[in-house]
Amino acid sequence: MKHLKLNKISVENGLSFREVGEIAGLAPEERLLLEAFRSAFAGEPPRALLCLALGEVAGDTAAHALEGFLRSLRGSARRAFWLPAPSTARVAAQERLLLDLVAATQAGHATLSAALLSWLFPTAQAQAAAVPVRLLSSALAAADLYLPLCLPVRAQAQSFEKGARAFACVV
Repeated sequence: MKHLKLNKISVENGLSFREVGEIAGLAPEERLLLEAFRSAFAGEPPRALLCLALGEVAGDTAAHALEGFLRSLRGSARRAFWLPAPSTARVAAQERLLLDLVAATQAGHATLSAALLSWLFPTAQAQAAAVPVRLLSSALAAADLYLPLCLPVRAQAQSFEKGARAFACVV
């Protein structure tokens, strides 16, 4: 499992986003999916890219699932959702969330997947949005591409500190 630190906030086209790292630090599978997300979000169909990388069947399935998920985001997300331009060299926190959602779904972490979906969508829409995420995850897995699951460093450090304090009280 990888761990990420939040770095800084950037402004692009008048919109600010929290950066979590460089694209160069991502796994190849994550870079592929990130490029597909950014392309689709910018209005370019991701089918050609995904078919080239995953094969015709898996790529077509992944493209339809990704486009369906982005339609859900645009239509019923709890928060205003946007992604940086495709040429941006940094990874935004919202992009990291999408990558982690797919990785959690692929890894079978149902609780984490549900938590990320419920952060993005109201309860009724979260269940509907889970369908394209599962399809996208399955299409990537069919092409033998698995995204690494990344967890924030801060969350792990806090739980370790609480455990250490509890242990110190016992001793």
